[in-house]
Amino acid sequence: MLGHIQISSKGLSLYQFIKQILSYFIDGTYISIESFNDRKKDSGYAALLENQEEAMSSLHQMKRFFRKLMDNNIGNIIYRKFLHKLFIWRLKIEKPEIIILGVDTIFYYDA
Repeated sequence: MLGHIQISSKGLSLYQFIKQILSYFIDGTYISIESFNDRKKDSGYAALLENQEEAMSSLHQMKRFFRKLMDNNIGNIIYRKFLHKLFIWRLKIEKPEIIILGVDTIFYYDA
């Protein structure tokens, strides 16, 4: 699903970005994305992720990565494909007899 994203050969690999983002979300210790600068300097955290210290991403690298995701709606396309695959995966596990799909609408009132 992430084959549309072009990563520079001189930067971190796509695998490294995804691994560090997932560990950031799973850990939940820091609320701010600025913690990537602190984690880049932390040799213990790098060892925990089985990374070299130079393979840790900085805040600037993460911002560039997310900016690339959002360029040309690539991020939306990937997100929709991910949700679709997750939905199908869950249906195969649950095997419900009936599926009820609802629509959530938001109304804006401009006075």
